[in-house]
Amino acid sequence: MFLPGITFAALAPTETGLTSRADVAMFVGCVARRAAEVPPALKATLTRDGWTKQGLFKSADERLDSLLNLPVPVESW
Repeated sequence: MFLPGITFAALAPTETGLTSRADVAMFVGCVARRAAEVPPALKATLTRDGWTKQGLFKSADERLDSLLNLPVPVESW
């Protein structure tokens, strides 16, 4: 569609924004942990995100096994 006097130009952003996403819902709360073993994929995610003895958030292995006060992604209901 031609609109006289109107032009469009793609410009690069002048400032970098936050790297955190703001379009994802977050649920916060406490739930009882089931007696089953923590799934390996969840342990891998927590390890990758720094929840280890040497990681950014300094967590013992026992804490990973209990999931106490750890952020756990909910991927399904």
